Amino acid sequence: MHFFGNDVGQVLVDTGSSADIITWQFFVKMGLSEKNMTKAVYPLIGFGGKKTKAVGKEKLNITFGEGAMMRTKAITFDIMDVPYPYNAIFGHSTINKFAAAIHQPYLCIKIPIVGVVLSIYGS
Repeated sequence: MHFFGNDVGQVLVDTGSSADIITWQFFVKMGLSEKNMTKAVYPLIGFGGKKTKAVGKEKLNITFGEGAMMRTKAITFDIMDVPYPYNAIFGHSTINKFAAAIHQPYLCIKIPIVGVVLSIYGS
């Protein structure tokens, strides 16, 4: 998976989350800056059961697969300055945008691409 041209691991797919999130540390590590970031209006709830305000929002291109077996969509992420073991969280809006099917027992996401289905396995 690629975020804004960067190979990425440690992504949590959370079917119960309504937010798509990347951490501030990951945002900086990708070489992005605050200048294109938009203001976050609403707080997020769920990090330790508290309301947490995002640093901002950023629209990034996310790509699954490579070459002919590739699918890219622009996703708007909330950027959170919290210590977290994952670089990003995909909520149900990203899952829906990619029309992805999640198979949790196999740690697999299936994403339709013209004429085929791309299978991505996690660990």
